Amino acid sequence: MEIRSISDAEITAFRDALLTTFGHDLDVDPDGDARFRALIEDVPAALALRTYTTDGRRRFALEHTTYELTVEDGHGRCTATTHEPELRFARTTLSSLYLGATTATKLARADIVRGDADAIATADRLFASTVAAWCPEIF
Repeated sequence: MEIRSISDAEITAFRDALLTTFGHDLDVDPDGDARFRALIEDVPAALALRTYTTDGRRRFALEHTTYELTVEDGHGRCTATTHEPELRFARTTLSSLYLGATTATKLARADIVRGDADAIATADRLFASTVAAWCPEIF
């Protein structure tokens, strides 16, 4: 594993990208600590910022919009589409999947994610994370 220092410019650029993507749903205090409120406003931008460990494609519906996520070489591209969704879930559910905090399979068992077995399995692979979601705050 390679460990490197992150420059202040990189931290600022990342913080600015998060603020642009997550808007008022991300609070950043003067020390740079971020607190997510579990909503992603700009879905295409957020999914483009994330990295992925496998390639694939899935369409999913959030509220009244269907998106298509295409992952190639670890980079995601997400666009709104008029095609039928393969998965349906709430915007807050996307936040859990985005962070890799849980799997689509577990959420489908709780009837939070809806779709066929193939679509759910692909979502599991696309949103898998090698780093566990972690919150340094004590609530």
